[in-house]
Amino acid sequence: MLRSLVLLISLGLLAPAPAAGTALTDLRLGTAVNENRCAIVQAKGVFEVKTAQVYVQFIARGVPSGEHLRIDWVTPAGDIHDSAIYEQLPASSALCFISALPVAGAPAMTLPGEWRVRVSLNGTPAAEKPFQIQGPPDDGTPRILNLDYRNLENGQSSLEILAWRANAETSVNLARQRSNPCKTF
Repeated sequence: MLRSLVLLISLGLLAPAPAAGTALTDLRLGTAVNENRCAIVQAKGVFEVKTAQVYVQFIARGVPSGEHLRIDWVTPAGDIHDSAIYEQLPASSALCFISALPVAGAPAMTLPGEWRVRVSLNGTPAAEKPFQIQGPPDDGTPRILNLDYRNLENGQSSLEILAWRANAETSVNLARQRSNPCKTF
């Protein structure tokens, strides 16, 4: 099951919404957010498969009570990969939304290409923004995307490998360099 981090902040202190209906503004994508300011702080439109998460941030203005909002992360094939659903929103002059799509180490990393984030109000698409998730060149061979080596408290160590196209037959050769002049591998 996919997890979606979602933050909802009321900017209008539940002030009555105008009669014109809800408008979505400031739709932005990026790799980092400031939750206190409800802002993308590292804006981007192209992400590598080793990116931890892709964030979307936007403001819904003039929200009447009872509005329904849905954020869909749409794959290059047009399938909905993950969603965040809000039912019965409170009346407000402005609500800020932040949602995240996990990429590195998650199923999204295996689907490079042009993605879209789509926001719907009461079942009707209201805003959409395309973005790219770029993988390594796909020649069919496995690739190591990231290595995370850690010394553990008990004197042991841990090595975590994030790989592309690895399977049960994939092998990784490791060499450890010793600190003495006669290096052994």
